[in-house]
Amino acid sequence: MHGRTPCRAVASDHPCPTAAHDDVQGDGTNGSLVAGFVALFSGDAAPAAAPDAGVAAPTDGRLLGTRRVWLSSASSPHARVSTVEFSEFGPGLIVRTILDADEGPAVTDVVDVIDVFTGLGLDRRAGAIVHHCARFTGRPPTRAAHFSLEDPTLAPLVWRAITAHPYSGCATEVGTLDTALGATFTGGLQLSVQSTVPAGSHRQVAIAVEAGAPRVVGRNERNAAPWADPLALGPVRVVDMTRGCQYDRLRYERDGHRCAVVVPRSDDPLPGCETHTSPLDPVPPRPLWIHPHGGVTLDGGVPSEPIHLVFQRGGSLWETTLPLACGHGEHRAQALPWRGGDVPPGVAVSPSGERVLIGQGDDLWLYTHARRAPYLLNAPGTTLPRHEVRAVAFVDEDHAAAVLSNNLTSFTLTVPDRDDEIPTSLRVDADEIRRGLRAATPGR
Repeated sequence: MHGRTPCRAVASDHPCPTAAHDDVQGDGTNGSLVAGFVALFSGDAAPAAAPDAGVAAPTDGRLLGTRRVWLSSASSPHARVSTVEFSEFGPGLIVRTILDADEGPAVTDVVDVIDVFTGLGLDRRAGAIVHHCARFTGRPPTRAAHFSLEDPTLAPLVWRAITAHPYSGCATEVGTLDTALGATFTGGLQLSVQSTVPAGSHRQVAIAVEAGAPRVVGRNERNAAPWADPLALGPVRVVDMTRGCQYDRLRYERDGHRCAVVVPRSDDPLPGCETHTSPLDPVPPRPLWIHPHGGVTLDGGVPSEPIHLVFQRGGSLWETTLPLACGHGEHRAQALPWRGGDVPPGVAVSPSGERVLIGQGDDLWLYTHARRAPYLLNAPGTTLPRHEVRAVAFVDEDHAAAVLSNNLTSFTLTVPDRDDEIPTSLRVDADEIRRGLRAATPGR
């Protein structure tokens, strides 16, 4: 932690750390300390030196990121680095820098500074969390925390890290903390539950919207009542869509034949994507609806070719074209951002295209064009229950429905024109250290 090592930049989006002009540089004990998180991957190892070279081959590590923290052994408040820990977290990595702080023996604080990284090289910072466990003599510990989102598309991953509670031992409940942090994601959005009814015993569910009302249907049940499935059109029916590393694989049926299409994607792949998909992937592909070219349906109900698919990756909408014919093997199709058009009822997109719902585990998210970060509709302490999200759909612009576990819940949304944004970064300076210590001191 206190040593020095050279840094050589190899990519413009990962520059070497520099001293910020407004920070006081220290000696590793007092002032500002920059900790660099370095990993050595097997593919990065330098080739071994020849036996007669007489020197060891240099070894370069990969800089995942840095964290600047404020330290003081001479002035109050005191703060020192206790340890740095690494742990895997789904398709990412959690780096925990732990500080011990105090204002004398009676007021102490353990500060967990948590950086969440993802990407194939684990060098893409998703966000960060600061958690305080402050203690004052004769009182139980007090928790406090706040967080930042460096990449809003990774909000679900950061939220999962927050609620995984990767914090130092703090013998007090976490429910109040989760409610407070969830309120940041909820922002100024207002939600009102209209009704909750049993969803039935369907294994795979969808929500059909008919005459302005939602109902639950079994997606693959032969005896289900007829409904306008947005993923079926003429001879084509979309089966599913899954993520690989740098591509999405779409499976569909055409005239009873099974077809497959590979759709490239440009974002960073996730660790382990070659062998399995991650349940914590914040941007998996989800097919939404298919429509004929130009919106034209020919005589006899035959859709004009080619047929287009609109799908989502997190809160973004994309469109791709299905091949006119499919034979053996996989076809390739490009995806372009969806540029608007008619939105059918019963999908996760509002009629205007301005709002997108996504369910991930027990979390129900709403992406809008007005706010950089998504809204968490069922944050702890809100009216929507935190149950498995099995299906979502808009009924109209301000009315949506979701199958949460075994119930269909219908609710209305009021989204503010402007809302407070979640910070993109956080500082661990003297003021941040004092924040936790003052929370532990009676009368402050």
